[in-house]
Amino acid sequence: MLYSPVQALLVDDFNNLWVGKSDGLAYIILDEERQIKDIRILKKDVDIRTIVKHGSDIWAGGDKCLLHFTPSGKQDYSNIPVVANLDTSQLIFNRLFSYGDYLWIGTQSGLYCYNTQNQFCILYQHNPNNPHSISSNFITDIDKNSSGDIIIGTRNGVNIYQRNDQFVTFSRGIQARSLNDNIVNRIFVDKNDNIWAGTDFGGINIMAPQRITFNYSLQGYEKGVPNIISTVLEDKEGNILAGIVDGGLAIKRKGADSFSFFKHNPGDPRSLAHNNISGIIQDLHGNYWISTIGGGLDKLDKNNLSHPVFEHYNSLNSSLTSDDIHDIALDSARNALWICNGNHINTLDFSTGAINRLKFYTQSKEPVHNMNTIFIDSQSRLWIGGNGVYVIDLEDSRNTYECIYYQHKLDDPESKINEKITCIFETKKGEIYLGSLGNGIYLLEDNGNNEKYTFKNYAVRCGLSDTSISNILDDENGNLWISTLKGIYFFDINTKRAFKFDEGDGLLVPQFYKRSGCKTINHNMLLGTIDGFVTFSPLVNLPKQKQRTITLTSVVCNGSQLIPYLNSDNLPVSISTTKELHLYPPQNSFEITFSCLDYIEQEKVFYFHRIHELEEHWNTGLVKRNAKYTNLPPGKYTLEIRCTNHDNTWSTEATCLSIIVHPPFYKTGWFYSLIAILIMSILLYIIYWYNARQQHIQKLLKEKIEIMSEQMEAINKEKLSYFTNLAHEFKTPLTLIQGPASQLIRQTTDPKEKEDLQIINRNAQYLLSLVNQLIDLRKIDTQNLTLNYSQFNFSKFLNTTITDFSNLMKERNISFEKIYRLKSDHIYSDKENLHKILFNLLSNAIKHTPDKGKITLHANQFIDKSNKLMQFISVTNSGSIIAPDEIDKIFNRFYRIPEQNKYTNYGQSSTGIGLHIVKELINLLGGTIKVKSSEKEGVSFRLYFPITLADAAENEIHEEYKEPVPVEDKIEPFIPIDRSKPTLLLVEDNPDMRHYIKNMLKEKYNIAEANNGEQGYKTAQNIVPDFIVSDLMMPVCDGSDFCKRLREDKLLSHIPFLLLTANSSETARIESYENGVDGYITKPFEQSVLLAHIDSILKNRDLRQKKFVEQDLNPILLEVGQSDQQFMNEVMNILEKNYTDPQFGVKDLTERLNISYTVIYKKFVSLTGLPPVRFIQLYRLQIAKKILENSTNNVIVSEIAYRVGFNDPKYFTRCFVKQYKQTPSSFFK
Repeated sequence: MLYSPVQALLVDDFNNLWVGKSDGLAYIILDEERQIKDIRILKKDVDIRTIVKHGSDIWAGGDKCLLHFTPSGKQDYSNIPVVANLDTSQLIFNRLFSYGDYLWIGTQSGLYCYNTQNQFCILYQHNPNNPHSISSNFITDIDKNSSGDIIIGTRNGVNIYQRNDQFVTFSRGIQARSLNDNIVNRIFVDKNDNIWAGTDFGGINIMAPQRITFNYSLQGYEKGVPNIISTVLEDKEGNILAGIVDGGLAIKRKGADSFSFFKHNPGDPRSLAHNNISGIIQDLHGNYWISTIGGGLDKLDKNNLSHPVFEHYNSLNSSLTSDDIHDIALDSARNALWICNGNHINTLDFSTGAINRLKFYTQSKEPVHNMNTIFIDSQSRLWIGGNGVYVIDLEDSRNTYECIYYQHKLDDPESKINEKITCIFETKKGEIYLGSLGNGIYLLEDNGNNEKYTFKNYAVRCGLSDTSISNILDDENGNLWISTLKGIYFFDINTKRAFKFDEGDGLLVPQFYKRSGCKTINHNMLLGTIDGFVTFSPLVNLPKQKQRTITLTSVVCNGSQLIPYLNSDNLPVSISTTKELHLYPPQNSFEITFSCLDYIEQEKVFYFHRIHELEEHWNTGLVKRNAKYTNLPPGKYTLEIRCTNHDNTWSTEATCLSIIVHPPFYKTGWFYSLIAILIMSILLYIIYWYNARQQHIQKLLKEKIEIMSEQMEAINKEKLSYFTNLAHEFKTPLTLIQGPASQLIRQTTDPKEKEDLQIINRNAQYLLSLVNQLIDLRKIDTQNLTLNYSQFNFSKFLNTTITDFSNLMKERNISFEKIYRLKSDHIYSDKENLHKILFNLLSNAIKHTPDKGKITLHANQFIDKSNKLMQFISVTNSGSIIAPDEIDKIFNRFYRIPEQNKYTNYGQSSTGIGLHIVKELINLLGGTIKVKSSEKEGVSFRLYFPITLADAAENEIHEEYKEPVPVEDKIEPFIPIDRSKPTLLLVEDNPDMRHYIKNMLKEKYNIAEANNGEQGYKTAQNIVPDFIVSDLMMPVCDGSDFCKRLREDKLLSHIPFLLLTANSSETARIESYENGVDGYITKPFEQSVLLAHIDSILKNRDLRQKKFVEQDLNPILLEVGQSDQQFMNEVMNILEKNYTDPQFGVKDLTERLNISYTVIYKKFVSLTGLPPVRFIQLYRLQIAKKILENSTNNVIVSEIAYRVGFNDPKYFTRCFVKQYKQTPSSFFK
């Protein structure tokens, strides 16, 4: 029964279904579960095309058939005949539409309006002679809008039936916004009263209600040339006066249909002064004042409007400062006219006719120029716009007026962006608005401070997407109308939101001329454009206040669009309804498109999007409807999208989409757990295997160690015996050195020679003490060290030993405290060995005590529990600490605590045998040694050994033991004696060695000194030396680290560096060269070797510099370190960008490098051999030389000179000849 095509459907009040078919009308009764309960065929053999519910009745129409059914019971209808003045047998009914008491009937022969109450029918048909009749008799569809207008689709466009029985037709035309096809098949009116028209060949057309109507005048009035309206005025009587750029004056009298044109006539002195009119105003007497650019000011009497006679004011017949007048303003309070002519402001007094120049000054004393607009506000402030804005308080009537000048962006002066003001306007409420070129509009904020104004900016964020303002006017409601270079904006002063009207709203010419516009006497707006002027009523139909919502339309991942049924893992349902998007490896980038589904104003919608977890600020785009993100790490993200509403406010709710980027399998938790289990298993196996192997190895090693220990013991004994014998051999030459040296010290009177001999004697004594320690160590190993008891004064012995260190403690400001509690000063003990013990302990104490520290010596005699007389000695120093696990190790032979602070090394052994000898000697004396250490007290070595008291009267005749006395290490301040000599920094911790080297080099260099690498680095920063000679082994900072710090310092990396050391190993040599040293000398060395190394380093540097200068200034040829290479590359890049600027010099180079001139001068001379000025000049000459070499035609030398930054071609030629030994012209030939 229902196999034939279905053409119409309707659900009635009983929720049953009416079906119109090509062969009949069926009524389908449904049960509560919406299952078919019964099917009734109400009419057979009829073609039913439309069904409509009218009241409670059902109407059905088709081919030569119109049926009317009325309810006759529950789910029952009765067919009643149609009583009307129409012949249904001759009509084809395409559409039935119910509205109130009327049934609108669309046929292929016209439109019928059937009144079902009085059963009267009216026919509407196309009449070619009546433009307000319906456009076609073939009706395809009918709908209505919220205003009650009937919308009819026909075979010839869309018709709107209005209540005056007239039709408005919309059809295909040449206009950009007309229908693209006249055959309309379906009509739909949405809730915004937009008409959706489905056409045969043109797809869907959307027709929006017109919000504003624009009228045009003076468009291309003469010979097709656009009339650019520079100013327009409607006077109090309704006459319109318009200025045309280079076209003179156009006047349209009230009631007239056309304009009259008046231009400058050179032969008529009463004609217009110039054809380029900039402004027109009407004074209080009704006369007109016309400003021109090039002709001064004209006055037109109100009585001569039909036959204008112009009275001229110009620079020849008046006090006008210029004939170029850009703007004029009426001052009713002063009965005057303000005249703006670019660089000056004049006033015309209406009562006297006198023109005077306004005298004013700016606080910044800057000259006033480029003024192009002027305005007087209600508070007697004169506003002048142009390059920024000038404000003058006219109430402050002194001899000259103070002008406040705002040059930069009004709401952000610190940005230093120059401001361009095009127009100024005051509203009825007294608010001052300023239009700018590129920055939107500004509102003067009332802060109560007349000396400094603040402004608030309104631009793109408030909907004002076109920020180049032409003019500002207000309507009767106080809202602003802003004309721009790309359309008109309605600006709500309450919400501070702007709404745009452009070509889509029927505006044919969207570009408006600056300050060209006025309000008419009937409150319409009159605005000048680049082709005529536009008139419109400000009472417009603004969009409804409603929220737009965002709909997601598509998602693309890795170049492919995701489709729900194909990519169900990523997108379980449609993108428009889904809440989650899943991305699986390697998918970590996506692009989503979206829309607010507003097809009328889509080009005016701003979209905002961000990923909440990644972005704090919103990404903004006009019409941009996509969001693209790449390389997202695994995690869960929320994409938020918002847009602007019809009134340009933000939508309150954002559309959110959860995006889940799944990690690859190797970054999942289960994979990590699996890897952890695997690693643990491997580790357990390795530990088991390792333990088993170690046990086997230990067994083998134990056997080998026993064998090797026996062999090593024998070898060590032989080695120690050899060194001991060698040490004994040293004593003879040392004695031969000390003896003559001491004799010469006593005999010589020359201070310099005496100082050198003292150095020899001190170091010979120091070397002898080391030899004695080595011999003692041998005696300890062979157990041949014996005690030699003697009687001596113990307190005197202590004082004498302390005196050996007094100079060193004084030099470092170390305070020394001694506390003696002795039963007797005279004892029996081994004085020589006690001296060695005390000397070592005091030496260690000074070594590890910081400057201004403290050392305490305690000496006490007491009876122990076994009634033995014991001697107690303790040496305590502040500023250091020994870790508990190190205390037992420090007495081991050759052991030294790693990374322990040492404050001086001079005169003290660092072999690690001193404390070992102390412990062995104290054990030999039958005593013990203990160590106490704490952060508060420091380190204390405590000795306990037995003694015997002696008689003080006995005579002691013995030779006291002598130890080398440390020399005072005093660094003299550096003062360059001869500034013609280069400066050399000498860094050496041994003052004797430093003095020796200084004497070698002082003839050729100014010598600066430092005793460790840290002090050397600070000295180098202060003086920037030309050369550095440094020892390798030094306290605080050694020579290797010192060189490394220099090479990492951009300001010091160029300085040549020579390293001196007693370590001749290849590892130390390689490490030093890796840290950037230029030379390496092992001690001892001859004076000639040191001087030859320094000369060789400097000569190699000179050769590289010469090669660098001769071969196009290539920095690679300098063969310098990475830091200096980067410095030279930076210099060459700066010169490459600025060599053409003749003003560019050393000062500009130092500013760009951020280095002082002194440092950069030394660095340039050290690296290139040239001062900075000469280097820049040579770079420019090299560029000029390349240009000459690559030139194929004759060139002008002066042009090349200017191109490479020379102001004087003659000076360029002299420099070129001096450098290359030939003139530029001969070089080219």
